[in-house]
Amino acid sequence: MSHPFGSPSLILPFTQGFWDPRLSLTRASVATYVDRRGVLRMAAADTPRLDHDPVTGEGRGLLVEERRTNLLTRSDAVEDATWTKARVSVSANSATAPDGTTTADEIVEDTESGSHSVRQTVSHAPGPLTASLFVRPGAKEGIRLQIYNATDGTIAYVDADLSAGSIISSVGAASVTALSNGWYSVACTGVAAAAASTVYVFLLNMSESPDTTYTGDGASGLHIWGAQLEEGAFPTSYIPTTTAAATRQADVCVLEGDHFADVWNAGEGTVVVAFRDGGGAESARIAVFSNNSLAGNSVFLTKGGSGTQVQLQVYSGGALIANPAVTASGAVTVAAAFAADDVAIAVGDTLVTDTSGPTPTGIDRLSLGSSVSANVPFNGHIAHLALYPRRLDNATLQALTA
Repeated sequence: MSHPFGSPSLILPFTQGFWDPRLSLTRASVATYVDRRGVLRMAAADTPRLDHDPVTGEGRGLLVEERRTNLLTRSDAVEDATWTKARVSVSANSATAPDGTTTADEIVEDTESGSHSVRQTVSHAPGPLTASLFVRPGAKEGIRLQIYNATDGTIAYVDADLSAGSIISSVGAASVTALSNGWYSVACTGVAAAAASTVYVFLLNMSESPDTTYTGDGASGLHIWGAQLEEGAFPTSYIPTTTAAATRQADVCVLEGDHFADVWNAGEGTVVVAFRDGGGAESARIAVFSNNSLAGNSVFLTKGGSGTQVQLQVYSGGALIANPAVTASGAVTVAAAFAADDVAIAVGDTLVTDTSGPTPTGIDRLSLGSSVSANVPFNGHIAHLALYPRRLDNATLQALTA
């Protein structure tokens, strides 16, 4: 198939809500995403998640994530006996939740002196843990989300001021993110040595310095929904649970067969990818051209430098022959070009070249967000991808990513 010089042979504008039917998306479970109105939706198994900013409604692109499990049960039913209450009452299904259903629960402090909280204890493997929760302020505007066990003590916590949508104090990584309709997502991350922990949700006294121990007024409270505890070093999309823990499987997106052959030039090429990193391991795969073999011939666009770089890795016969990298993290657009003895990667003014090795042969597929068998998955959004059947010049690479 011939293409005019400079014209993309493949364009995937995911932020525009476009899904190319030539792509294959597999995920052996349901999964959540945000629609253009800011409502949390459930995608069926093996269907893509074209995610949106919950406040602006702007498209964020194709959401791809690794396999994760929500270890907490009754994640949106704090009234259940699974949750232990201390000096609070719970009014079930009293407000509209982030998914548009009337399933959010209100926690109201009593008039006793002490901490006012709900909690749940679960078993897990030692290692990084992330707790997250959807919260909407009421008369109460402060909340603490905490992970604790008797061996480690406090593993992580975040005190959130929901009137300002800000972090007051924290231990470990923490975030407070505005959503639609007055809701916030609150999260904290730490590392546990012990194999069982308790997730606490404390109401905060905000009248002076924030404090979890105070005398309640018997009337003030706030709404919570969607509690989650994951074995991982960053939060991922919400996984609802009922009577048992639930798992969201990894997203695997591939273009292969004749559809790939129609857009691929074996001798040279350029790929431009706009993406937003949501966390994950160093060397996580953003876009991979391969023959579905880790030991074969391939072109990897991957994270590096502990997540602070993007690398272009070219393999021939299983050997790494080129590995230029640029400093980039968060939301970024990267252009990577390859031809025989002529490889480059660019982000705006930054350009790194490499003149090592031949162009790989036998490539027959494009994988987005992972490589072989969901190996080293990327976690985040692929906003846009354009594939050119030529090795574009270096000035063009920089212009396309400015």
